[in-house]
Amino acid sequence: MPKAKAQTSSAATKGNTTVTIDMQVFMTPLSILLSSIIISASIFFTFRDVNLLPTRGTTTTGTTVTTTPDAAAGDPTNTAAKTNIDDDAVLGDKNTAKVAIVEFSDFECPFCKLFHQNTFPAIVTDYINTGKAVFVYRDYPLSFHEPNASKAAEGAQCALEQGGAEKFYAFADKYFNNTTANGQGLPAGTTMESLASGLGLDTGKFNTCVSSEKYKEEIAKDTADGTAAGVSGTPGFIIGVLGSDGSVDGVSVAGAQDISVFRSTIDAQLAR
Repeated sequence: MPKAKAQTSSAATKGNTTVTIDMQVFMTPLSILLSSIIISASIFFTFRDVNLLPTRGTTTTGTTVTTTPDAAAGDPTNTAAKTNIDDDAVLGDKNTAKVAIVEFSDFECPFCKLFHQNTFPAIVTDYINTGKAVFVYRDYPLSFHEPNASKAAEGAQCALEQGGAEKFYAFADKYFNNTTANGQGLPAGTTMESLASGLGLDTGKFNTCVSSEKYKEEIAKDTADGTAAGVSGTPGFIIGVLGSDGSVDGVSVAGAQDISVFRSTIDAQLAR
């Protein structure tokens, strides 16, 4: 009986009849199947721990997804935290309010913009205007939003210098409503000078104030205080009982949360 080649054929004998099977016929489809299995396994183990959907707080360029410290709305931290209101703009009456809501924020942060447009007005109506709480904005410009983030912070401080807290928050409101955010600054045709002019500020003094960067150290101090309080992204909040010395003892809330989260947190602090 002839011997079949091991690589290409297989022989089976029944009686005096020899049947030869050419194995080469099966090699190509088997190779394709084996290759498919190997490629599929490789893809599975490469991507099984990767979230392919960019989340809020990320920026995408081409195929690169870069996570940013902007705080999207997620679960609030609500851990014990302390800070102070420093000498920043206070909205409300700090002599009668029991609670302070301190925001560490970036004028170029899209989630800070979202908070100020959607949630902040309800906080003002429910807690600031009723005398239950005060709101304090403190600067926390993020490095990848520079230089526009710090320039806007300087503008707000210069508005505060000329017109007090009222002009500060009016400027902040105008800036958040106009900025394209993510470090892109104001759109063509809109400048910080035009915002200041619309508020009735002396634009000459305003421009000199901004260009001098006289509040650079103040902005840096705000950022340092925020980091010390546990803030790592914007917007970040410390909400707690306001002491006579300006201290705030309470909890942290991370991100542009829904008003319901702020209500429950503020109410809990008011009940202390």
